[in-house]
Amino acid sequence: MPETFAYFLVEDPNTLALPLPVLSSDRMAIVRGTSPNELSYYVSPADIATTEAFPVLVVTPTSGDTVVMSEGTRSLYINTGALADLTILLPPVVSGTYTVEICPAAPIAALNIQDSAAVPVSGAPTSGFGPGAAIIMRFIDGIGFRYWK
Repeated sequence: MPETFAYFLVEDPNTLALPLPVLSSDRMAIVRGTSPNELSYYVSPADIATTEAFPVLVVTPTSGDTVVMSEGTRSLYINTGALADLTILLPPVVSGTYTVEICPAAPIAALNIQDSAAVPVSGAPTSGFGPGAAIIMRFIDGIGFRYWK
């Protein structure tokens, strides 16, 4: 059986060598600090928790519906066939950076993305592509939600 490799990008300014090659099922060393005070930590893919900190909200709207994302919702999966029209109200956010991911299972011809007060988000896409294409919206203090990618 051929070996498979994965690369874990660790965003830590104290990590010395990146990316780290990892054999599947092997443990990898993460070295922090500088010699002679280096510390090594060993993890494997099996050690990494797979539970989602933010569950995905799955909805099945029809054309013309409005999907309202409640406070704390960060991921939305639109589990329907192609839609002619859909409006999405993003969750209310008080402060801080907050990212929302919207993933349609099928194309949406006319997509209306609005904040929780029903104000259209500047620069937001007006159509959605699916499956596999995500729309990322980010909340920025003092500015509000903006289309991220």
